[in-house]
Amino acid sequence: MKFALIALPTRNTGNQFPNIGAIAMAQTVRDIGNEVNLIDMVRYRHSHNDVINAIDKFNPDLIGLSGIITSYYYLEPLSAKLKKSFPNVPLIVGGSLTSALELIEKYTDINFLVKGEGEN
Repeated sequence: MKFALIALPTRNTGNQFPNIGAIAMAQTVRDIGNEVNLIDMVRYRHSHNDVINAIDKFNPDLIGLSGIITSYYYLEPLSAKLKKSFPNVPLIVGGSLTSALELIEKYTDINFLVKGEGEN
């Protein structure tokens, strides 16, 4: 299975450190025999179009988005663009961002939420 994992940013400026949680999740998915494309928007600030293009080239079976609660600002518009571009690919959200469950259910196109540590 092919899994695209997007590490969502938390603020308007880049971060010099990679998203360790997303890296751990990507490695866990690889360890069970899947192919992963990790798109780190935290460190590299890819545009939505860059993310869509990278996912289109990878052609995943699932798209995961990971972040903390302040990542919701990025989740809402990006999930709408992802669902429009890839309507048949399930969108999954994980990380502490899932504490915004009611907002995610009401205002996004997310199909599934993973609460707790997804790598376990």
